Amino acid sequence: MSNLTWPFKGLAASLVLMLAPSAGMAAAPSISSAVQIGSTVTIKGANFGVKSSPAPAFFQPFTGLSNGATPTAAGFDSWINRGGEAVTLADGIGGGSLRCDPSAANNAFPHIGKYLPANTSEMRLAFYFKLYGNSSSSRQLKFVRAGVRSGGDGASDYATSDAKFYPSIFIYPGNVAGGNSVHAEWRTSGGVIASYYPDQTGAGQQGLSLSSQPDTDTSQWVFAEVHYKFNDVGTSNGVFKIVLDGFVWHNRTAVSIRTNTNQYIGFVQPIPSIDLPEPAEYDYAMSRVYIDVGSQSVAQVYLSDSSTAAGVKKKFILPASAWVADSVTVTDAASVPSGYKYIYVTNVSGETNSAGFVLGGTQVRPNPPVIIE
Repeated sequence: MSNLTWPFKGLAASLVLMLAPSAGMAAAPSISSAVQIGSTVTIKGANFGVKSSPAPAFFQPFTGLSNGATPTAAGFDSWINRGGEAVTLADGIGGGSLRCDPSAANNAFPHIGKYLPANTSEMRLAFYFKLYGNSSSSRQLKFVRAGVRSGGDGASDYATSDAKFYPSIFIYPGNVAGGNSVHAEWRTSGGVIASYYPDQTGAGQQGLSLSSQPDTDTSQWVFAEVHYKFNDVGTSNGVFKIVLDGFVWHNRTAVSIRTNTNQYIGFVQPIPSIDLPEPAEYDYAMSRVYIDVGSQSVAQVYLSDSSTAAGVKKKFILPASAWVADSVTVTDAASVPSGYKYIYVTNVSGETNSAGFVLGGTQVRPNPPVIIE
């Protein structure tokens, strides 16, 4: 009998080893409850990790402001007055928006931006944007410009910073973004030094046909997520990633642009401008702007209308106020879009619960399944 027992015991042990998480492998969060009181939600569960600075670096849902408020009143640090930048409470996601209406005389967008905390080497930005108007020809949307400053303290001027990162998305007639659309350039005052495409690298500004890019209707609210990470000096581990409505438009890893340890990401502008000759054909609005910095900026809580993480296209991010391994408290959940009832936690290791937990639900089910021995 013992001759039969040992092989099966060995097989069982092997199965446990194969199924159990290996050392260093992060486990996905599991949610056991999510209780909302007013605009605050307390989430209980496991595998959330500990986020040392729970709150984002900047969050602006454009609530509690007055119609016509300036970008400065909304918490932005710098902008060029084009004469048509104002908060509107009538249109937005979970609040109002900041709308820019460039006049034909100014013919440019106002480069509204936010300075980042000192010594920022990694940044994540999420926001909604929409274009109003139309054009008879394509236009280049200058998208999420970031600038470098040397030294950890102080804020460099937008125009004179050491270098800038310029992603671009091309907008076609009918407010459609798509076609041969996305490239990202790293520029200094001497011009373009590198262009990063989703599937190639090289210098210059040559076009690239991207048949896989979807047609995105920018006359509706588009959800954008951007991840910038500067490389360690001497190592090609930088990241530039852009996701629009769940589709990865641009994902360049192994980027090496930082050349000394004193270079940091100094500022970010969600949408600086639309190229000439006629940007005044469009108005632009941004809503629910969320910025976080550092290696733990990946950790966030959001609501979606998708019951699975794989199906999420738009996120309603809820800023955290407390974050420990088994409990996260988030705020600003009062004006949630209709149908956004599934809650997700992305932990400090970048893992997300694969199935959404219904906000206010009572289910207590491990996600993913655990091994019972």
